[in-house]
Amino acid sequence: MLCINYLFKIMLTTAMFASITLFKPNMVEAATTKAQFDNNGENVTVECELVKKGRLRYPPRAKRFNFVGEVTVGFSISQEGKVLDPHVLESSPPGLFEKSALKHVRSWLYNPPQFEGKAVQVSDAKVRIVFRPN
Repeated sequence: MLCINYLFKIMLTTAMFASITLFKPNMVEAATTKAQFDNNGENVTVECELVKKGRLRYPPRAKRFNFVGEVTVGFSISQEGKVLDPHVLESSPPGLFEKSALKHVRSWLYNPPQFEGKAVQVSDAKVRIVFRPN
């Protein structure tokens, strides 16, 4: 009886560890993001450096069925480095990962975007987030 309880505990611990490691979301996101700044009618590309991000939450339904997907999110970045107006540009499969991707991108903070030594607001930033259980 003691041996069976011991084996059960080992199996339970192994299953818990496997669920934690297997379903950790794997994502693709750049440490820098290219965005556009309107310099008197001329679009200038500005590189923005990501300095802080929250945790990416893998949707429970996707986790349960081992779904893989990706979401491309578009947004602007304020002079203070905050993400403004994130919106879904593309999603595959549709309807599964969008909410989680938008919440994740809203948590990001960039170094203030710079153009000619001044902090500026930029637009047309895009990132692709890939959801893949490990």
